[in-house]
Amino acid sequence: VLKNSQIANNVTNSCPKNIQNLREKLIQNNIINEEWIFTENKIFSSPSTAASVVMGRSANGLTEWRNPKTS
Repeated sequence: VLKNSQIANNVTNSCPKNIQNLREKLIQNNIINEEWIFTENKIFSSPSTAASVVMGRSANGLTEWRNPKTS
């Protein structure tokens, strides 16, 4: 996820606990700031983990990520 990307400011009730914990860790480490924006580029273990963190819910990263130049 690129620096200055904004994430959802809340999570769904069904958001997996591991994603909630990861978001909290990123906030605590100031990788995500109080405005819900990434302060640096962040590489995740999978596209789905990245999409879930950004969206605050379960997400399939292979279908959620879109390139506006090719969509």
